[in-house]
Amino acid sequence: LSHVRRALTHVSLRMWEALREIAHKTTRRNQTTHRAMVSKMIPGIWSCKKSNTAAWRQLWDIILELEQLTKCGTRFIDGAVHRDIALAPSAEVALRHHELCESVLGLAGSHPKVFSKPCSPKVSLGFKGQLALSLLCRFAASYDVIAAAYYAYPRAIAIPHPEDGLLPLHWACIRELSPDIVRFLHQRYPKAALIRDSSLAELSP
Repeated sequence: LSHVRRALTHVSLRMWEALREIAHKTTRRNQTTHRAMVSKMIPGIWSCKKSNTAAWRQLWDIILELEQLTKCGTRFIDGAVHRDIALAPSAEVALRHHELCESVLGLAGSHPKVFSKPCSPKVSLGFKGQLALSLLCRFAASYDVIAAAYYAYPRAIAIPHPEDGLLPLHWACIRELSPDIVRFLHQRYPKAALIRDSSLAELSP
C-alpha cells in the first residue's frame, strides 16, 4: 500500500509540474501577443527604447527648428492676436509647428529627464546653458507642451537666462502667449512677476 501511495504521489507531482509549465508557457505567449498588439497600436512603444542622450539631442533639434519657424515671422500662439495679417502662418508651417509640439509632448512622457539638462555649446552657442522650458515659451509652444515641459522639470520655471535674466514667465509675456499659459506659469512661480530682467535691448525672435 505504501508503494502505491508513493507512486500516486509521484504521478500527482509530475502532473502538477506539467500543468504549471503549460500555464507558464500560456502566460508568456499571451504576454507576447499582447505586446505585439500594443506595438501595432502605438509604434515603437516596446521596440524603440531610445536612450536619454538620443532623446536629449532630439529635443534640442526640435527646439532649433522651432526657432527657425519663429524667425519666419509667424505666430502660432494659443489664442494670441496676430500683429499683422501678413504674419499669419501658412498651413504648412502651422502644421509643422504642431508636429514639433507633439514630438515634445512625446519626449516629456517618455524621457522627462532630458528637460533638466541645459543646452550644450556643441548644439547651439546661442542657447548655451539654457533649459527647454524657457525656449519653448520663447518659440511659442502650445499650452500642453509648456505644461508638460514644466512637469518634466519643475525647477526650470525659476532658473533665469544666464545672461539677460529672463524667466519662462518673461518670455510668455514678451511673446504674448495665451492668458492660460501666462496664468499657468505665474501660479507656479509668482515671484517671477517681481523679478526684473537685466536686458533692456530689443529682443530678437
